[in-house]
Amino acid sequence: MDKQLQINAAVTNIFAQRSRGDIYFTDRLYHMNNYWDGRSFRLSVNYNFGQKKSIRKKNIRFEEKERAQ
Repeated sequence: MDKQLQINAAVTNIFAQRSRGDIYFTDRLYHMNNYWDGRSFRLSVNYNFGQKKSIRKKNIRFEEKERAQ
């Protein structure tokens, strides 16, 4: 399994969230105190079937560059 299996795990919002605030209008004041609790856990598994593609690197000669200097 030469780098063909990949496992990812993600955890979000492990603590409770609160939102507090005040909204001011000319004739009223609104006070907010919100609390929500949502947690998630995500697990993903990826597997690539088959062989990896081989990448050929070109041998570049810099003879012309050296000749121009």
